[in-house]
Amino acid sequence: MKKNLVVFALIVVSIFLFHLPVKAKVFQESPLFTSYYVKMVSKSSTYRNTRTLPKIMDDENKAYFIISPRDGFYYSRDYSLNPIDIDEETMQEISRIIYYGYGYNNQNTNEYYAATQFLIYSAFKEYTVSFTDNFSQPITPFSTEIAQIKANMDNSFTAQNIHTDSKVVEIRDPYILKHFTIEGRNVSATEEENQISISLLNDQKSYTIHYIPKLDCKTLQMWQNENIKYIHMDAICENSYTTTIYYEKNEEIEPSVEIEKEKDKDNEKETETEIEQEKETEEEIKEEEESREEVLENSESLLETNVNVPSTGRDGFSFFLLLMLLGNGYYVFKK
Repeated sequence: MKKNLVVFALIVVSIFLFHLPVKAKVFQESPLFTSYYVKMVSKSSTYRNTRTLPKIMDDENKAYFIISPRDGFYYSRDYSLNPIDIDEETMQEISRIIYYGYGYNNQNTNEYYAATQFLIYSAFKEYTVSFTDNFSQPITPFSTEIAQIKANMDNSFTAQNIHTDSKVVEIRDPYILKHFTIEGRNVSATEEENQISISLLNDQKSYTIHYIPKLDCKTLQMWQNENIKYIHMDAICENSYTTTIYYEKNEEIEPSVEIEKEKDKDNEKETETEIEQEKETEEEIKEEEESREEVLENSESLLETNVNVPSTGRDGFSFFLLLMLLGNGYYVFKK
């Protein structure tokens, strides 16, 4: 009995869940710049048409863009373009335009929205797209906004090779974090909040890594309203990239023993030279002192030598004068 009650309860719950109302997405289309028109001319057929630029927002205030060009024109709503028919290269171009166009880096004006939609139309190479006025005369509005979007796209991400001496490489580029996962042989990539850490698992000189896009152009979700296909994108359905990490092991170089020995020898030589110079200086000083003493000794011995004055036959007065002269000379010499 209890088993039957459980089965009955499950059936009731399933029926209730199955019939829950699903909230439909609501789009609001409003014309922009009613004095400007977009003109599209097919390069391969007689198709041509002109219409104003609409602005399409959903009930969550997210911007949407017309993805199939002919469906965006009032006189062609019987024409339906399956998104599968859009080649991958065109879808990548469109996704880049949407990403770097309206809403990117505070580009939130209606002019940027119109420029973004115009560039999306232009991504379909089988059409020639231009602006006209009310009198079908060609004009070039939004040229500043179009140029800025193109500049954003030109300065976008390109995968670069990495040179490192560390076994862990940290990638903090917000664009990479948003659009790619990283894989590779002999590496381990861990995605964290603000970076991807790539651990190199051995000491090989190079590692090939692959940037795998998180968003696949072939699985983009489309919305349709009155046969017009809309698209909203928060990321780019990027290409996959392959790059290389070049690893160079950082080894600390120890000083050579021989070099240290040579330095010691040079220091010893410098010390020996200083000692020799000091010895030479002391010997010179000693020689000078000895030379002075020798001069003094010679002078004193000269004075102490007996002088034999020959007899001159003169009286004692002459002898007295001679002694006086010798005595004065002695004292003069001593001074």
